[in-house]
Amino acid sequence: MISLFLLINNAGCYQHIRYKRYDQVPEHCPLEYKKAYNECQKKLIAKWKLPSTQLNTATRRFCCFHWENLECQLEIARKCDKYWADKLDQDTMMNAICQKYNRNDFQKKCVGPNSLKFTKEDKFYQANIPKNRKANTKQVRVKRNIIDDAENKIKGVGKENLICGGAAIGSAIVGLLSACFLAPSTMKVGIVTIAFAACTFFTGWLVKEYFFK
Repeated sequence: MISLFLLINNAGCYQHIRYKRYDQVPEHCPLEYKKAYNECQKKLIAKWKLPSTQLNTATRRFCCFHWENLECQLEIARKCDKYWADKLDQDTMMNAICQKYNRNDFQKKCVGPNSLKFTKEDKFYQANIPKNRKANTKQVRVKRNIIDDAENKIKGVGKENLICGGAAIGSAIVGLLSACFLAPSTMKVGIVTIAFAACTFFTGWLVKEYFFK
């Protein structure tokens, strides 16, 4: 979403709020068009009693303000620069934000409801947005903890498996070398037996970790 910032209107003291794309009058447009364009926003913010905290929110108050403001500004833009006017008119960013209060339903959803209905919806919005943010933060924290636990578990098991795998291979090598090169004796039998027993134990550990955990 476009970040908001203020542009001082050279023709007066009103600070024009650029809350949407292409929301700047081209330099080649006459000064009176710039004044008229900014005046649309100024008078409609006052009409809809729109607080700055509701800019670019999916509230009825903001969306009704936006669609009326857009129509007012398009009248000015078409007189100055058709290409710029088309950009303003065809931009879809606000369609996504104002799906519930869309442009085609302006007469139905923005004309008629009294100020009490707007105020009620504003209170609902203010009451629920912080809760949603807290819930999302908590969910992210829980997911992060689950991921961290899983990563730690994988790291721990991986290290143990690496040690056991190395021990199994080492025991097998000792057993084979002893069987091939040591002279027949009680010691040879003992070494080979211990080596293969160790190999069997560590191999069993790996099988348990990978197939029965």
